[in-house]
Amino acid sequence: MPNIFIAPRIPEKVGKKYIDGGVVSLVPVDSARDLGADIVIAVDVTAAQVNGPIDNRAITISSLSDFWGFLETNIVSPTNRSPSISRERDRADIVITPNVGRNSSIDTRQRRTLIEAGAQATTPQINAIKQLIREKSSSKYATL
Repeated sequence: MPNIFIAPRIPEKVGKKYIDGGVVSLVPVDSARDLGADIVIAVDVTAAQVNGPIDNRAITISSLSDFWGFLETNIVSPTNRSPSISRERDRADIVITPNVGRNSSIDTRQRRTLIEAGAQATTPQINAIKQLIREKSSSKYATL
């Protein structure tokens, strides 16, 4: 997020600025394929947060968590709903959408809750992931 997180320069002080891929591509499926990925599994931690009605009343920000939630609701979530992002996400082989509830995916204090939500959302997809690996492996190495 520009103006929220400082992009590091590599090499330090004189190099190029590197930013979170979410600025350019929230779900970088095409970039992963361009880099040679045979299988792309996307994890969308923002989708669950946009399903409820948006409350336009004045809000009170009394903690850092409230601030991150406000940013995510008003900046990240509307961006996540764009048609181009949805199309790229749909090009992933598998999309895992953890139920993160109202936890902000950018508030690192919630990481244990988010990791657990990710594990719970992934477990039912393990067989599909294994099958996809078998299919890709057999087709890729069939000519060797």
